[in-house]
Amino acid sequence: MDIRSLTAMLATAAAEGVATVSVDIFDTLLLRRCTAPDGVFEQTFLALFGAAAPAPAEHWVQHRQLAERAARRRAGEGRGSPEVTIEEIYAEFPFRLFGLERRDLDRLVAAEFEAELGLCHINPDVAALIAHLRAAGMATGFISDTYWSAARLQRLLHHCQPDLDWDFLLASCDHRRAKADGLFPIFLAARGIAPADAVHFGDNPRADVAGALAAGMRGLHYTLGSAALALVVQQEREAARLAMPGHADTRLDDGLSALRRRVSGTADRESAAALGAEVIGPLMLTFDHFVADAVERLEAAGGRVAVVFLARDGLLPLQVWRQMRRRPADYLEINRRLALVGSATSAEPLTAFFREIRAVDEAGLGTILKTNVSRVRSFFSSHPGGIASGTELVEALQQLWDEGDVPAGAATARDDVLRYFRRTIAAFDACTDLVLVDLGYAGSVQKAIRAMFDTAGIATRLHGVYLLSSDDKLEVIGGGDTAVGMISDRVVTPHAKRILLRNIAVLEQICSAPEGSIAGFDGERILREPDPRSQAQLALCREIRAGALDFVRFAAAAEEEAPFVGEAAIRRAAAILARLLLLPGSAEIALFDSVCHDVNMGTQIARPLVEPDLAARLCAGLALPLAFGAGDPPMWPAASMAALSRGHGHLYATASARGLPGSLFGDVKEGSLVVGLYTGAGEIPIEVSRFRMPTGEIRVRVPIDQRRGIAGVSVPLTAVAAAGELREVVVQSGAGVEAAMTSFEVTRLPDNHFDMSAFGGTRHYGPGGQGRLLVALPRLAGDILVLTLVIAPSAAASVAVLPLAATA
Repeated sequence: MDIRSLTAMLATAAAEGVATVSVDIFDTLLLRRCTAPDGVFEQTFLALFGAAAPAPAEHWVQHRQLAERAARRRAGEGRGSPEVTIEEIYAEFPFRLFGLERRDLDRLVAAEFEAELGLCHINPDVAALIAHLRAAGMATGFISDTYWSAARLQRLLHHCQPDLDWDFLLASCDHRRAKADGLFPIFLAARGIAPADAVHFGDNPRADVAGALAAGMRGLHYTLGSAALALVVQQEREAARLAMPGHADTRLDDGLSALRRRVSGTADRESAAALGAEVIGPLMLTFDHFVADAVERLEAAGGRVAVVFLARDGLLPLQVWRQMRRRPADYLEINRRLALVGSATSAEPLTAFFREIRAVDEAGLGTILKTNVSRVRSFFSSHPGGIASGTELVEALQQLWDEGDVPAGAATARDDVLRYFRRTIAAFDACTDLVLVDLGYAGSVQKAIRAMFDTAGIATRLHGVYLLSSDDKLEVIGGGDTAVGMISDRVVTPHAKRILLRNIAVLEQICSAPEGSIAGFDGERILREPDPRSQAQLALCREIRAGALDFVRFAAAAEEEAPFVGEAAIRRAAAILARLLLLPGSAEIALFDSVCHDVNMGTQIARPLVEPDLAARLCAGLALPLAFGAGDPPMWPAASMAALSRGHGHLYATASARGLPGSLFGDVKEGSLVVGLYTGAGEIPIEVSRFRMPTGEIRVRVPIDQRRGIAGVSVPLTAVAAAGELREVVVQSGAGVEAAMTSFEVTRLPDNHFDMSAFGGTRHYGPGGQGRLLVALPRLAGDILVLTLVIAPSAAASVAVLPLAATA
């Protein structure tokens, strides 16, 4: 229960005559400025050795954990109770490994206690509740399962809150009994009170609740933060290892995890608001401090600075800024298309832009470049549905536009944009430096604005401040202009950066304004493209943003700044982002199940963020290294893979973020078998290879020359595995075998294309069967078709390939 429910339950207990309340200490009254208790061990190591560390901190932490485990086992075997003192723990420690001697034991104990003093702080909600109970005349005190003696606990409590009072204080190590194993009866006897007259609360269900109930007391479970948040924080450490292998130790977090837990426990939130409060809020608040620092440095250098947040996904960063800062900032509705057109002096930059567009129609082209040339209309009318690919458009551009079309359209767009800038940014003509705040990534809008300014003779310096940056693309920014990313390639590895950008669509949707992107201007009126997103999707993202702003307000009221400032804070933010994008939980995947990403670069295309069916087809038709490297769609590949299975999700994240070679998680050839190809003239036997997939399944590929009139394929499934399940039947096509096998256009054949009647009509088959799977082939574009079967062998099934003579 949260603090409000706990307060109500204690009021009821008091009304029923309960006069004594005992309280757990760690993770109840005291919180630590680290993600888990082992952060104390890491801080101990850093204090002892500093830069002269004889080994990585992780080695010390794990040996400290092993020492405690050994001490408790020894105590349990010798005394019948695993409760130990800190001295007994360090007696099991490998001193010499770290250049220490046995006589250093007291020094190590003192160092760890100093680490506790530095990391522990009071939970203000529980402290206020205790003060309220004492004012009401109730006796209060503390009962803790700990290796710290009561004398040390007293010092620790008064260090954290000097005016804290209590009536009793018990430590399990002093009495060699834990709360779940007899410490509560010792407490009751010492106080001379009946069990019914006392209540205890704490965070551990077994020790604090079951232990109290076993002694006849009331036991209340106080929860600070959800179990889901605890798992998220744990997974962020794994994300840090993937994205920042040189800075993977994130235990010491300046109290960020404790603050997130407190925020989590202040209100009952739906999953969307909880995601905002526990994940997006900390990320955006760190970015806000990063932006503020960049602005302050420009002003300290004497610049007259104006700050603008770029639409559409600059909306949430702007809302955080306005909540945190008194300094004004503006919201600028400009996108890459509009900026690029306004800066163009030839068709060359536009052709580079169009190559990235998957599909475009005449209306979409009209919003990008103001043109209504009859040749353009004729071009689109010759394509199915009036939609062409960006590559097809580029190939035809020279014939579609006259030489003067681009400069004329660019001049009109540029004039509109500059007038809009002056209307929106109050100090536009007076400022020397304009800060452009955006999620990122390559500074395309900044570069285009620079070109417009140069053409118009505007000397204002531009400074891009981005959440995430493609640093190699920012190299060309020079002169007085600058560009910097909070999560740069100095923070995360380049491989990790690129896979973060590949999965960034979900963050863009969360941060974006609930309206269509700007298409142009009609005088002073902004023209927007239709927004293909549903009202339910917009409401979901609005709820997430509201949760994020709740966190920002809470953190500001708590005056917590350290978790959001400096390089360590940026690394924590990178871990938060990497975890969300690359290791989403099942609840988060379900939350975005119906959310689409509006590509907004041509036609009004909206693709689902999460597409497990597409991921399944890609993984069936392609070796995993290729499937993981597929371009969009899917728009959120990490979530799409994780929706298949946790294994697919973790392998995708690990392989992609670490840039693992495909040989480490590709298919392994295990043999061959003979299948039959059916033509009008009869059956043609051919030998094909069988591959073991990293998931344990077996893949069989059958290349087919469609020019030979082959209508079907027969496959002896028991030659693949003696028993198993037919998981997938897919086809790809291309000009050659290699092109077909690597095509991302993977089509799943419907059930009526294959016949399992020889195996009982189901996809499962048992050992001993002599029947064959019959597959009717579709006709696809391209000379070569590749049929792929994925079979999951039964656990006890043999997968030895039969001799060719036996399978022919």
